[in-house]
Amino acid sequence: YYVFEGKERRPKLGEFPQISIDEARRVAGDWRKLIARGTDPSAERQQRRVAPIVNDLCDHYLKHHAEKRYKGGTLESVRSLIRLFVRPALGPLRVADVTPVHVNKMLERIAGGGFTVLKADGSRRPCKPSQISANRTRAYLSKAFNLAEGASLKWRPRYSNPCRDPETVHFVERKRRKYLEGSEFKALFVALQHEAETYPERVAALLCSLFCGSRITEMAVLRHDCFEI
Repeated sequence: YYVFEGKERRPKLGEFPQISIDEARRVAGDWRKLIARGTDPSAERQQRRVAPIVNDLCDHYLKHHAEKRYKGGTLESVRSLIRLFVRPALGPLRVADVTPVHVNKMLERIAGGGFTVLKADGSRRPCKPSQISANRTRAYLSKAFNLAEGASLKWRPRYSNPCRDPETVHFVERKRRKYLEGSEFKALFVALQHEAETYPERVAALLCSLFCGSRITEMAVLRHDCFEI
């Protein structure tokens, strides 16, 4: 027992025999040193017990940031990444305890297809390996940890975001290009002919871009006097 700032503390060190008498004496001795330095170890331990976990941070991020800033497919993508990867991997951890090592393990599992998803029949199937999903998860989680460092939460020290650490994994994405092949050319022009009845100007701009090799932004600002007839 001890008194700290006028309040009596009666902390419980542990159950015997899980903690021995000698170990209890050693812990009590360490606590006496902390108390002498002006620290209340019992209060710190109680704060850790009620400290917010990553699941709490995900709920806060979705409610106060994602749902206000994202819409449609983007919002569904954020919810899906958090549900499939972040909550299973990091959800029970305290926000203040998450390190780049925890984040890297999660990202490598995503890239390697190490997660599973629940099917309608109750069975589980492996998620498809995806470095792109890993990078997106890292970006959204990084914003969540920025909120955790903010003045309104103070769940982590400033500039301690584990997703922004130089050692945190970031996969290099290859640019994806798809060129038309075979019957796809015919299907494209059939679709454009159909849309031309409703949006003739837009179809004309697309055709000009296709045949002239110009950018869409260039076509958007063209005037009639730009053409020689």
